[in-house]
Amino acid sequence: PAPAGPVSPDPLIRLPTEAKEVVLTIDDGPGPLTERFLAVLEAEEVPAVFFWLSGSRSLPLAAEVVRQGHQIGTHTVSHPRLLQLQPGEAAAQITESQAALEAAAGVPVRFFRPPYGEHDRQIREIAAARGMSTVLWTVDSRDWALADDPEQIVANVLQQVKPGALILIHERAQTLAVLPDLIRALREAGYTFIPLPEPDPLPRAVASDG
Repeated sequence: PAPAGPVSPDPLIRLPTEAKEVVLTIDDGPGPLTERFLAVLEAEEVPAVFFWLSGSRSLPLAAEVVRQGHQIGTHTVSHPRLLQLQPGEAAAQITESQAALEAAAGVPVRFFRPPYGEHDRQIREIAAARGMSTVLWTVDSRDWALADDPEQIVANVLQQVKPGALILIHERAQTLAVLPDLIRALREAGYTFIPLPEPDPLPRAVASDG
Protein backbone atom coordinates (compact mmCIF):
# COMPACT_ATOMS: atom_id res chain seq x y z
CA PRO A 1 0.00 0.00 0.00
CA ALA A 2 1.10 3.55 -0.69
CA PRO A 3 2.09 5.49 2.43
CA ALA A 4 -0.67 7.76 3.71
CA GLY A 5 -0.10 11.47 4.21
CA PRO A 6 0.51 12.78 7.71
CA VAL A 7 -2.36 12.95 10.18
CA SER A 8 -2.92 14.69 13.51
CA PRO A 9 -0.67 13.51 16.36
CA ASP A 10 -3.45 14.13 18.88
CA PRO A 11 -4.39 10.88 20.64
CA LEU A 12 -7.86 9.43 20.12
CA ILE A 13 -9.45 8.45 23.43
CA ARG A 14 -13.15 8.56 22.54
CA LEU A 15 -15.11 9.23 19.36
CA PRO A 16 -16.80 12.65 19.27
CA THR A 17 -20.40 11.44 19.20
CA GLU A 18 -23.42 11.39 21.46
CA ALA A 19 -24.84 8.41 19.58
CA LYS A 20 -24.74 5.10 21.44
CA GLU A 21 -21.95 3.77 19.27
CA VAL A 22 -18.80 2.02 20.49
CA VAL A 23 -15.64 0.56 18.99
CA LEU A 24 -14.36 -2.83 20.15
CA THR A 25 -10.55 -2.89 20.19
CA ILE A 26 -8.61 -6.11 20.80
CA ASP A 27 -4.93 -6.01 21.74
CA ASP A 28 -1.90 -8.32 21.77
CA GLY A 29 -2.67 -10.72 18.93
CA PRO A 30 -2.28 -12.49 16.69
CA GLY A 31 -2.01 -15.81 18.44
CA PRO A 32 -3.64 -19.16 19.17
CA LEU A 33 -7.02 -17.60 20.03
CA THR A 34 -7.32 -15.20 17.10
CA GLU A 35 -9.42 -17.50 14.93
CA ARG A 36 -11.81 -18.18 17.81
CA PHE A 37 -12.23 -14.44 18.42
CA LEU A 38 -12.96 -14.04 14.71
CA ALA A 39 -15.59 -16.79 14.87
CA VAL A 40 -17.45 -15.06 17.72
CA LEU A 41 -17.30 -11.68 15.97
CA GLU A 42 -18.58 -13.23 12.74
CA ALA A 43 -21.44 -15.00 14.53
CA GLU A 44 -22.41 -11.79 16.35
CA GLU A 45 -21.80 -9.58 13.27
CA VAL A 46 -19.54 -7.21 15.20
CA PRO A 47 -16.66 -5.27 13.61
CA ALA A 48 -13.49 -4.91 15.67
CA VAL A 49 -10.06 -3.32 15.53
CA PHE A 50 -7.19 -5.72 16.20
CA PHE A 51 -4.03 -4.07 17.54
CA TRP A 52 -1.34 -6.58 16.70
CA LEU A 53 2.30 -7.28 17.47
CA SER A 54 4.08 -7.82 14.17
CA GLY A 55 6.65 -10.13 15.76
CA SER A 56 4.02 -12.88 15.98
CA ARG A 57 4.31 -16.01 13.84
CA SER A 58 0.53 -15.84 13.26
CA LEU A 59 0.78 -12.73 11.05
CA PRO A 60 -0.64 -14.49 7.94
CA LEU A 61 -4.05 -14.30 9.67
CA ALA A 62 -4.07 -10.57 8.88
CA ALA A 63 -5.57 -11.07 5.44
CA GLU A 64 -8.44 -13.10 6.91
CA VAL A 65 -9.13 -10.44 9.54
CA VAL A 66 -9.48 -7.82 6.81
CA ARG A 67 -11.56 -10.15 4.63
CA GLN A 68 -14.04 -10.53 7.49
CA GLY A 69 -14.49 -6.76 7.69
CA HIS A 70 -12.27 -5.93 10.65
CA GLN A 71 -9.48 -3.38 10.95
CA ILE A 72 -5.85 -3.87 11.96
CA GLY A 73 -3.63 -1.46 13.83
CA THR A 74 -0.09 -1.81 15.06
CA HIS A 75 0.77 -2.46 18.70
CA THR A 76 4.52 -2.41 17.79
CA VAL A 77 6.81 -5.35 16.97
CA SER A 78 7.35 -6.73 20.47
CA HIS A 79 5.38 -4.67 23.07
CA PRO A 80 8.24 -2.68 24.65
CA ARG A 81 7.84 0.39 26.85
CA LEU A 82 8.48 2.90 24.06
CA LEU A 83 9.41 5.77 26.38
CA GLN A 84 12.33 3.70 27.73
CA LEU A 85 13.83 3.16 24.25
CA GLN A 86 16.14 5.42 22.27
CA PRO A 87 14.11 7.47 19.74
CA GLY A 88 15.45 5.44 16.81
CA GLU A 89 14.50 2.16 18.48
CA ALA A 90 11.03 3.44 19.29
CA ALA A 91 10.56 4.63 15.72
CA ALA A 92 11.62 1.23 14.38
CA GLN A 93 9.09 -0.54 16.62
CA ILE A 94 6.35 1.60 15.07
CA THR A 95 7.42 1.78 11.44
CA GLU A 96 8.62 -1.82 11.06
CA SER A 97 5.42 -3.18 12.56
CA GLN A 98 3.29 -1.00 10.29
CA ALA A 99 5.19 -2.25 7.23
CA ALA A 100 4.93 -5.90 8.27
CA LEU A 101 1.21 -5.65 9.03
CA GLU A 102 0.50 -3.87 5.75
CA ALA A 103 2.39 -6.54 3.84
CA ALA A 104 0.45 -9.31 5.60
CA ALA A 105 -2.97 -7.64 5.43
CA GLY A 106 -2.70 -6.07 1.98
CA VAL A 107 -4.29 -2.82 3.17
CA PRO A 108 -2.95 0.40 4.73
CA VAL A 109 -2.56 0.37 8.51
CA ARG A 110 -3.88 3.67 9.85
CA PHE A 111 -3.98 3.06 13.62
CA PHE A 112 -1.28 2.75 16.28
CA ARG A 113 -1.73 1.81 19.93
CA PRO A 114 1.32 2.26 22.18
CA PRO A 115 2.05 -0.65 24.54
CA TYR A 116 0.84 0.02 28.10
CA GLY A 117 -0.76 3.20 26.74
CA GLU A 118 2.60 4.94 27.29
CA HIS A 119 3.35 7.69 24.79
CA ASP A 120 4.54 11.25 24.37
CA ARG A 121 4.25 13.73 21.54
CA GLN A 122 7.41 12.44 19.86
CA ILE A 123 6.01 8.90 19.78
CA ARG A 124 2.68 10.14 18.39
CA GLU A 125 4.47 12.25 15.77
CA ILE A 126 6.32 9.17 14.48
CA ALA A 127 3.00 7.41 13.92
CA ALA A 128 1.27 10.53 12.58
CA ALA A 129 3.99 11.10 9.97
CA ARG A 130 3.20 7.64 8.60
CA GLY A 131 -0.55 8.26 8.42
CA MET A 132 -1.45 6.58 11.70
CA SER A 133 -3.66 7.93 14.45
CA THR A 134 -2.57 7.11 18.02
CA VAL A 135 -5.56 5.25 19.47
CA LEU A 136 -5.93 4.91 23.24
CA TRP A 137 -9.16 3.85 24.98
CA THR A 138 -12.16 5.08 26.95
CA VAL A 139 -13.04 1.82 28.72
CA ASP A 140 -10.42 -0.52 30.20
CA SER A 141 -11.97 -3.95 30.77
CA ARG A 142 -8.94 -5.04 32.86
CA ASP A 143 -9.51 -8.47 31.33
CA TRP A 144 -5.83 -9.42 31.59
CA ALA A 145 -6.16 -9.42 35.41
CA LEU A 146 -9.42 -11.38 35.53
CA ALA A 147 -8.54 -14.94 34.52
CA ASP A 148 -10.35 -16.21 37.63
CA ASP A 149 -13.36 -13.88 37.34
CA PRO A 150 -14.28 -13.41 33.67
CA GLU A 151 -17.80 -12.13 34.43
CA GLN A 152 -16.15 -9.06 35.99
CA ILE A 153 -14.84 -8.18 32.53
CA VAL A 154 -18.42 -7.59 31.38
CA ALA A 155 -19.26 -5.66 34.55
CA ASN A 156 -16.20 -3.41 34.16
CA VAL A 157 -17.18 -2.48 30.61
CA LEU A 158 -20.82 -1.83 31.45
CA GLN A 159 -19.82 0.41 34.37
CA GLN A 160 -17.64 2.63 32.17
CA VAL A 161 -19.29 2.59 28.75
CA LYS A 162 -20.54 5.84 27.20
CA PRO A 163 -21.33 7.06 23.68
CA GLY A 164 -18.26 6.96 21.44
CA ALA A 165 -16.32 4.69 23.79
CA LEU A 166 -13.27 2.79 22.61
CA ILE A 167 -13.40 -0.48 24.54
CA LEU A 168 -10.11 -2.22 25.36
CA ILE A 169 -9.96 -6.01 25.56
CA HIS A 170 -7.15 -8.50 24.87
CA GLU A 171 -6.80 -11.84 23.10
CA ARG A 172 -7.07 -13.85 26.33
CA ALA A 173 -8.98 -17.05 27.11
CA GLN A 174 -11.11 -15.42 29.82
CA THR A 175 -12.11 -12.64 27.42
CA LEU A 176 -13.02 -15.10 24.70
CA ALA A 177 -15.21 -16.97 27.20
CA VAL A 178 -17.36 -13.90 27.94
CA LEU A 179 -17.15 -12.13 24.58
CA PRO A 180 -20.65 -13.21 23.45
CA ASP A 181 -22.07 -12.06 26.81
CA LEU A 182 -20.24 -8.74 26.54
CA ILE A 183 -21.55 -8.09 23.04
CA ARG A 184 -25.12 -8.95 23.99
CA ALA A 185 -25.00 -6.90 27.20
CA LEU A 186 -23.86 -3.82 25.31
CA ARG A 187 -26.55 -4.31 22.69
CA GLU A 188 -29.18 -4.70 25.40
CA ALA A 189 -27.95 -1.38 26.83
CA GLY A 190 -28.68 0.19 23.43
CA TYR A 191 -25.19 0.27 21.94
CA THR A 192 -24.13 -0.57 18.40
CA PHE A 193 -20.61 -1.51 17.29
CA ILE A 194 -18.96 0.55 14.58
CA PRO A 195 -15.56 0.54 12.85
CA LEU A 196 -12.94 3.12 13.77
CA PRO A 197 -13.08 6.12 11.40
CA GLU A 198 -9.91 6.48 9.34
CA PRO A 199 -7.82 9.52 10.37
CA ASP A 200 -8.14 12.56 8.13
CA PRO A 201 -4.99 13.73 6.34
CA LEU A 202 -3.69 17.06 7.58
CA PRO A 203 -4.22 20.05 5.26
CA ARG A 204 -1.09 20.49 3.14
CA ALA A 205 -0.21 23.87 4.66
CA VAL A 206 -0.27 22.43 8.16
CA ALA A 207 1.76 19.41 7.12
CA SER A 208 4.48 21.47 5.41
CA ASP A 209 4.81 24.02 8.25
CA GLY A 210 5.40 21.15 10.54
